[in-house]
Amino acid sequence: MATVPLCEDCVNGYRLPGTPAGEMTSVGTQQAYFHAAPRVVKPNDSDEYNDAKTAIVIFTDAFGLPVENPKLIADLLSRKLGFDAYAPDMFNGYPPIDANRLQPYIVDQPGATRSIWQRLGWFWVILTSIVGIFRNRPEVVRERAVQFVRALSENGYTKIGIVGMDLVGCACIEAAASPYVTTAVIAHPGPITLTDVENIRVPVSWICAQEDEFFPHQLRMEVEAALRSRTDNKVDYEFVHYPGTTHGFACRPNQGIPENKKAYEDAIEQTAQWLEKSLGQRT
Repeated sequence: MATVPLCEDCVNGYRLPGTPAGEMTSVGTQQAYFHAAPRVVKPNDSDEYNDAKTAIVIFTDAFGLPVENPKLIADLLSRKLGFDAYAPDMFNGYPPIDANRLQPYIVDQPGATRSIWQRLGWFWVILTSIVGIFRNRPEVVRERAVQFVRALSENGYTKIGIVGMDLVGCACIEAAASPYVTTAVIAHPGPITLTDVENIRVPVSWICAQEDEFFPHQLRMEVEAALRSRTDNKVDYEFVHYPGTTHGFACRPNQGIPENKKAYEDAIEQTAQWLEKSLGQRT
């Protein structure tokens, strides 16, 4: 029986400040948070408009939409780039992990020592969440990601940029192998293989933590070598390493640690620049 393996950093639920400005909507058979592109007035035209053919998708981490960080990131990128942004409910209303239960057992700096009580507490929460973890096993979540971008394409979007963080970063890679996606940003992904990477067919930007149980330095080097050595189906790519960070920093930064806060802000800027480069500027 396959389950979604979760490392301790995966379930570290730091919340970003702010209140989401969008709303929930339906996309195909799935629910998603939606922030509409800011509407502007074209020169010599009295009608407001937005770029209705380009969308950004923020795939959530293991906490899903109850932790509002993906919604706030969708708001930020939508305003910054001028495109519609979505954050789909990847777990059908039942995220595998409750952020509030895990928070007391987590540390978030490289080299920090976890106490025996932290480890026992973390293990207990994971053990009592096993049903949700199985319900959201990798093959299920990956299929949901592909279904979502397929539905957006069927709804008329011709360019789709996806951002996958943490646990659902592996699902983002699956979507990046589909014909519906234009570009991808992958931040400290969950468990992936070189076979997954070989299937990527779009430009991809990687956000890498200093310490990451699921995407350690050696695997990162192998993934980069695999992309560099392609003779067919070459894609544009970049890898950016953030010292002083652990798995999860790009979606759940500890705002009280200046190095973490700055790394998160820089990762958001990396994401915005990559999407703008790949999707083009708003017309």
